[in-house]
Amino acid sequence: CVRRCLRASASLPRPPLAMVQHGHLVRALACSAAHEVGQSSGQLGAVGAFGHALSRDGASSPGGLQLTFEYPQGSRCAATVRFDVRPDVCKEVGGFAHGDVLLGRFGKVATVIGVLAKAAEGAPCLWCHVEGAAGAEVLDARKFFRCVAHTAPDSGQRAPTSTDAWLSPTFGYMALSQQVEAYAQFDIREDICLKVGGFKHGQVMKNRHGERCTAIGVRRDPVTERVALWLHVEGQRGAEPFHYARLQEFWPVRRVEEVREAEAPDWQPQRPLWDDLMREVISKVGDEPTTRRWELHLVSESKRYQTEQRRAKELKAIVKGMEARMRDLQVQAEEERAAEALRARGWEERVRHSEREAWLAREGRDVAEARAKALQKKVRHFEREALLVRKDRDAKEALAKELQAALEREEDELLKVERLLEKERGHSEAAESRLERTIEGLRTDKEALARELEDVSLELAREREQADDALQERDLKLRQEEEKVRELEDRVQELNNLVDVLRSRVRNASHHGKHLSNVGQSWQFQGVGGEWVSFSPEHGEILSKALEAGEQACRIERDGMVYIEDLERMEQLNQATSKARKIRCTFGLPGHWSTTDADCMKKLKLCQRGQPGRPGWRDYFVPRSAVECKFQEVTVRVSDHAKREELTRLLRASVFHHTAFDGPSDCDRMRNCEVFEAYHVENVGLWKQYVETCRRMQSKLADSRVRPQEIRSRLGQALKDFGDALDVASEVNECVLCHGTSWATAMEIAVEGFDSRLAREGFYGKGTYFACQSCKSYQYGGQGSERVVIAARVVLGDPYVAQEVDRCLQRPPKRGEGHPRCDSVLASPGPMAGHPHQEQTHTEFVVFEQAQAYPEYILRYRV
Repeated sequence: CVRRCLRASASLPRPPLAMVQHGHLVRALACSAAHEVGQSSGQLGAVGAFGHALSRDGASSPGGLQLTFEYPQGSRCAATVRFDVRPDVCKEVGGFAHGDVLLGRFGKVATVIGVLAKAAEGAPCLWCHVEGAAGAEVLDARKFFRCVAHTAPDSGQRAPTSTDAWLSPTFGYMALSQQVEAYAQFDIREDICLKVGGFKHGQVMKNRHGERCTAIGVRRDPVTERVALWLHVEGQRGAEPFHYARLQEFWPVRRVEEVREAEAPDWQPQRPLWDDLMREVISKVGDEPTTRRWELHLVSESKRYQTEQRRAKELKAIVKGMEARMRDLQVQAEEERAAEALRARGWEERVRHSEREAWLAREGRDVAEARAKALQKKVRHFEREALLVRKDRDAKEALAKELQAALEREEDELLKVERLLEKERGHSEAAESRLERTIEGLRTDKEALARELEDVSLELAREREQADDALQERDLKLRQEEEKVRELEDRVQELNNLVDVLRSRVRNASHHGKHLSNVGQSWQFQGVGGEWVSFSPEHGEILSKALEAGEQACRIERDGMVYIEDLERMEQLNQATSKARKIRCTFGLPGHWSTTDADCMKKLKLCQRGQPGRPGWRDYFVPRSAVECKFQEVTVRVSDHAKREELTRLLRASVFHHTAFDGPSDCDRMRNCEVFEAYHVENVGLWKQYVETCRRMQSKLADSRVRPQEIRSRLGQALKDFGDALDVASEVNECVLCHGTSWATAMEIAVEGFDSRLAREGFYGKGTYFACQSCKSYQYGGQGSERVVIAARVVLGDPYVAQEVDRCLQRPPKRGEGHPRCDSVLASPGPMAGHPHQEQTHTEFVVFEQAQAYPEYILRYRV
């Protein structure tokens, strides 16, 4: 039977031997018969795989399909039928259009042909030609689900995609197939690579095993005849094919990189002819005997060549006879094939019916196995629940036993306690009787003492009445004299005050530099109506010097009157009238400080009571050593939870929302910060220096008639409101800014102030840097989750807006010739020449004087 099939199908484009080798003898015979009938009759009307005939004239079918495209049908035995190839119909039925190239999970390729009913009166289906099949078959959506390209099918027997016309191999690279290295061409178009494998050409990826590879391009595997995306694995000599199912284990780790193309090798080496070689050898041999030997050898070789030619002619004659015999065998095979076609059709129907029954049996078996598995899961679930119930019951029984034992122990303890209570009750009755007797004795002693106290109080009352009468007479005389003296003193004092005010106004300009050390400090005395009146600057300086020298009193002469100023009792005594009135010293402290003027005076007096040679009171407020101890003296810890919440909201609201250059942004961390410890700095010495700097800067701007650039608009709303609450001076650009540092440095700043001499060199010079965004200060607030930031009052004056990075600045530059020097440096967000990123991200402020900033709050927070 096999030999007959071979003889009958010698002229077929697809030899039936492949079918016979796979066990499909009957289908091979049917295929041969169908091909013979199609060639001999010349008519294309054939019986389809499902038993219905299609007309050749292109008329519409009963189902409304326009069958206009002829193409072979059947996976093993192909017969030409017609399909409806309209794009809208194909997409409505199967989701793909005529000519779409589909790719399966394991690289198998199919081409969409058209729409045709699966049975005589069945529903229309979308048919495709799978590579390796004889013709079109119904599309299986489970195997082919991706459209990667488009081609133009013809009526040939081969699949439209077998020629790889839909691929465009333009990139040369070394391919590794079956451990054999060879040069090959790849299609590196981005859409083809993404549709076939999901990665672009040059994409670097890795899997969970740590293998790293690079995507090269799309090419057909010469071994498996499947289309796949080829990857170059690290350590290999070339690219290997990876199908879609295997590519699911990879994910991209880097953006697309450039892949270097390999050069094509020279595949056609030069091979000189034998005769030319012989002539070259003979020409190089010089002696005659050798030449004669070569000539004889050539003659013998030519005779042998003629003999072989005669044998070749004989073999050609034999081959022609065999070809004639082969043609006879082909005619005989065609005759036998026509007879066996009908039997093959019947066998094919039987085989299809048996396959359908086997498929139904497998489906039933799968359903039964699924039900059995579900029942097994339920049984295991019930067993686990029963085990849990038993464990719960055992635990409850054990707990009940323990509770019973504990109850018995408690009952024993209660019996013991009752016995002890009975004993204690007897003892308490005896103690109560003794206590009653003691109370009676004390009551008797109290009555006796009360009678003695009444006698003593009567005697004292009589003596007090006599003393009061004498004092009233004396006070009446003194009051009359004092009233006269007071009226005169009040008039003199008012005149003196008026003169002092006029003198201070006249001498203010000449003595401005002399009294810079007393900025914010004022001496006052209490007037007749209780109001406080200021001393003249000369008298205030005398009092300040006496207080610094540690004197308890000093003498002041004014308008012929001599006054003794008692610095211990803070009173002024008129030597002439012996009249005393109160005096005080104010230091100009802010209203929100907890430190008062009285506290400052106490500290000054304690300082002056020290040993000789101890520093003056200004050094007391600015200590030079023992920072940890002095930190507690110049700060007040904020214990109010509401105040800490306000400071927390200030830090969160001062975050600048932007994208970091590398890594996660610090802004994201500061949005959830929380202040857990806060200190308010109340350093009188630093405050006096800061106020003096503000006044000096205000005078400078007024003298130079410079209107500084407005800074308030660059701050956030939270810092604006916080500065307004502190009553900052906007005319000199005073504002509240953030400064990040470590905890040890923050304590030194609270005691000694900001010192730019200790600062490191930054982008805008060697100064003290501040920011209006808390996320910028986070970068310098220490290490770990707990960090420190200082909310400082900074007077910026007239700022210089930086246009480029300048690390050599040691003071603010000038805007140009003829302009005064600026007071600070401002770096705004945006392009910045000389910056490592060529862009300034945050707003930064730089000051170069120590007293140009005052630490208002020191905040410790967590992120």
